[in-house]
Amino acid sequence: MGATVLAFKIPEYEFEPEPVTAEECGLTEDEHDIIRRIYKGETTKDIAIGVHLSVEQTKTEIKRIRRKLDLGNRIAVASFAARNKWFPDIFHKSQDVAMFKPTIKQRLLMAGVSAGLSTAQIAIVNDISEETANSNLDAIYRQTGVHSRVLLARIAIEQGWVK
Repeated sequence: MGATVLAFKIPEYEFEPEPVTAEECGLTEDEHDIIRRIYKGETTKDIAIGVHLSVEQTKTEIKRIRRKLDLGNRIAVASFAARNKWFPDIFHKSQDVAMFKPTIKQRLLMAGVSAGLSTAQIAIVNDISEETANSNLDAIYRQTGVHSRVLLARIAIEQGWVK
């Protein structure tokens, strides 16, 4: 006897949540400044210099911000800020980005990056090897001229390549 499979289709609809402000998230001006610096792709050391903290204090502040927003890593923080349009004055000026027309496969990879997934997790989700995921991500970096996961996640959202 075969098993009975029940199938149903969930109605498709698009839901765009209203953007939230940094204030609504309970962030201080200093925390908002740190997020701005993450969004711009600054390293922890550069952020520390810019906000006049030690590198260790800066790491602690970034962890506190991630906990406050319930986000797993810096990439997710940048993606959250991009989705909520916190820094419309900051954009990536690159002819490579303007010319880049991602394929569906590339959009799926970038969606994984913007969700803050590791390359291994992106490979699993896309049913490809980790080596293939790395190779395909490297190709995206070359084609866009972007060399940071944080910037790629942010730009992919800003450009509408992923949501």
